[in-house]
Amino acid sequence: MKADSLNAGQLMKLTVFMIIGSTIVADSGDYVGADIWLVHLIGALIGGLFFAMHFRMISLQGFCTFPVALERCFGKWGGKILCLFYAIFFVLRTKTVGDTMTAMASDLLMTDAPLRLTMLIFLAAYTYGVVKGIGAIGKSAEIMFIIFLIAIIPFFSTSFIQGAFGINNLRPLFIESQQVFWHKVIITLPLPYTSLFLLVIFLFHSNPNERKKIPKWVAWGIALGALIIIGIFITNLAILGRTVVSSLKYPFYNAMMLAGIRGVLERLDPLAVVIVIICHYFKGVLYFYGAYLMLAVLLPKISRKRLALIMGVAFFLLGSGGITENQTFMYVIFPLRVMPVFEVAIPMAMWAITEAKLQMRKKKKGEAILIN
Repeated sequence: MKADSLNAGQLMKLTVFMIIGSTIVADSGDYVGADIWLVHLIGALIGGLFFAMHFRMISLQGFCTFPVALERCFGKWGGKILCLFYAIFFVLRTKTVGDTMTAMASDLLMTDAPLRLTMLIFLAAYTYGVVKGIGAIGKSAEIMFIIFLIAIIPFFSTSFIQGAFGINNLRPLFIESQQVFWHKVIITLPLPYTSLFLLVIFLFHSNPNERKKIPKWVAWGIALGALIIIGIFITNLAILGRTVVSSLKYPFYNAMMLAGIRGVLERLDPLAVVIVIICHYFKGVLYFYGAYLMLAVLLPKISRKRLALIMGVAFFLLGSGGITENQTFMYVIFPLRVMPVFEVAIPMAMWAITEAKLQMRKKKKGEAILIN
């Protein structure tokens, strides 16, 4: 396998981090209820179908780079323009994910550190990831996935051991109307599940010998990620109750504080910070890398290291508005108006165009055989 490539197992782990990153913080408050497990189950199924569509599109394109696929579908200039828009889109997504991670780290971990210093640390990690390449990101994901599991298992196990679950917190199934329920599904889909479109950007870097395994491994990643995030939300509700969950900024962190066992595991809340930072980092660095890949096509004369450093400095100068300022942007404008365009509409158009071209080639080939 090439040094700067991903294997199927690494893609599976990145899938888990993509689903949990941001979702573990963003899906709180009014979006969490007794029906949250069903919301995420539907979201995972729809997200899996979208990824299957994306994978077929890029496989029919010969696993080319995403900018090349854009040009093949929309022409040279159309592809270049969309490449620029995707670069901007990935930049904005990196900022929203980074702001969330920076705010939580500042609130819970680096309480006395300036917000911009915390942001600088994470931007340095993003920049370093791009400089080292996607292969290094994949290898680090394998290591951090083990740490992630070690950190998350005590949360679930201690909750069961101390009898923290109150089944009444999970009933009735539909507290709100059907309209509210489907609104939750629509709000939930863009954050973890349609965002899996980002993985298509990196399929060009996948190991050619393992490409047939990718759909299966990513499906396992979607299932595991959805199962873990559902388990986290249900545990939050069971330990805290819906009223308390809706009033907290970081219910997962507060639930971890109460899930410890006296004399054995008394402080689990530091593990909550570790879990959130790991998942947020990989989601953020993938968006950052996606922005780099788009800009690298538009600015081919700039080396990877230099372009990554320029991006890091530019992000730092943009500043960090923090999670409070981003609430409307993250939950209204971006999920409902922007993300569906870039993660659903354009990829679906690319898939339809690719399928149409395939059918046209088959038809011409059949006509050629008849003439002969």
